[in-house]
Amino acid sequence: MIFEPLATGRKILSALPMPTTSAKQIITDIIERFPSTSVSYYDGADWYAERMDDNLRGEIAVSRLMPTFAPYQEVFERPRRIMKIMLIDFDASVMAQIHDFFATHDFPGINARSSNAAWLEITSAEAEKSRGIKHVLETEHLDTKDVAAFGDGQNDLPMLTMVGTPIVMANAAPAIKQVAKHITKSNVEDGVGYGMLHFLKA
Repeated sequence: MIFEPLATGRKILSALPMPTTSAKQIITDIIERFPSTSVSYYDGADWYAERMDDNLRGEIAVSRLMPTFAPYQEVFERPRRIMKIMLIDFDASVMAQIHDFFATHDFPGINARSSNAAWLEITSAEAEKSRGIKHVLETEHLDTKDVAAFGDGQNDLPMLTMVGTPIVMANAAPAIKQVAKHITKSNVEDGVGYGMLHFLKA
């Protein structure tokens, strides 16, 4: 989703929700096959989860946000555009099984990419962070060499490789750090703020 913040809310410029059929099937299958895994989703306005668990607490600790708790059945009973499904499991063996599951099942129109070792984010196949960068470049008439981006996960690679100054968090995997111009502090150590102060001075 690309949006413009306004004094009274926000103006959505572009939104690419997941195909509804695929989103419903993924939620149903993951709950059935991986009951210990935290399943939550975003509709562009709010973050929803059905229950609190240790995996979800990990996301709350990082994001400092609290989801709205509601039965998953609500996803199926009323129209809702699902922008992202987030799967969290700190058990590496379970997360490996989830990766295998997506590698062997075809869900039309979706991407499944890691944002960290315990996180797998499911979005529309068209929803790339690089689209947001492209929008900024075009509307602000900027060159890629004049733009920076911060990231730490596999899902950040298209964005990081598109800008002149890719800055990667200290908590990122080695493969992500390979594309970095700078390595900043981790995402729980105010790494973005540190990077802006130390690597983006005029």
